[in-house]
Amino acid sequence: MTEPELPTIRARELGAELKRHRETLEMTQEDVKEKTGFSMSKISRAEGGRRGVLIQDIATLLAVYDVIGKERDELLQLAKEADQSDALVRKGSTLDERRRTLIWLESHATSITNVETVVMPGLLQTGEYTRALMADSGLVPEDQIEDRMVTRLARHSVLHRQFPPKLTAFIDEPVLHRPVGGRDVQHRQLEHLLTMANWPTITIRVIPASVGVHAATNGSFSLLRFTGARPVVYVESLAAGLFLEEKPEITAYEKAMGLLEKSALDEEESARTIARLMFKLEPEEGTT
Repeated sequence: MTEPELPTIRARELGAELKRHRETLEMTQEDVKEKTGFSMSKISRAEGGRRGVLIQDIATLLAVYDVIGKERDELLQLAKEADQSDALVRKGSTLDERRRTLIWLESHATSITNVETVVMPGLLQTGEYTRALMADSGLVPEDQIEDRMVTRLARHSVLHRQFPPKLTAFIDEPVLHRPVGGRDVQHRQLEHLLTMANWPTITIRVIPASVGVHAATNGSFSLLRFTGARPVVYVESLAAGLFLEEKPEITAYEKAMGLLEKSALDEEESARTIARLMFKLEPEEGTT
């Protein structure tokens, strides 16, 4: 049997946006059928990111939902690219715009594996750690830091929903030692990691510095898995987010994760490593 055709990232994102606009207007698919003359199956295919929906059909749906201007143009561009399964690069003018696709993917994933070699995993950062990253990097204007921090922290809601994705975080040990925001911020961030590690849906594993070069030495990445859709690897750079979904690419990153499984400490030893560093950062008795 041939493997069923699964929707691409672009097609899934487009379908989710169409569904969101329909539901915002409190319209049923039957209502849309009446207004457009489309079959129910066509409307379902469009919202499910399936093939067989023409650009002009998407334009009709957007008109029914009163989507205009820049958002209409962006969604029509998604429709034009819906069948492309090569690397997808988001080049928005702000970090929040570039991360829209990542946030959408995280909200639909059944499992997320995050490998971090520079900073703490985004889904496990405290607010003050995130704020310090933005402020100390010098890349974010001071008057935008608070709004961007709130937007980033909104990603964390996926971990608090009734059926959250299974999150596995591999953290390179030097990340734990990197002083972000000062001693107190670093201490509370490590304390937060230990708290999150006790959650049944979260696994944290430290890659010890003693292993030297390892399978993630070339950089951080995330692998997201879904029900009924192809896995996606996300790699972030300064100017863009790169989304990979071709089988050879996924296989390469899965191989890297298999090697990290062997290199990383187990959950208990990882927790002890984090705790030892956290205790070193505690203020000494008698100090203020």
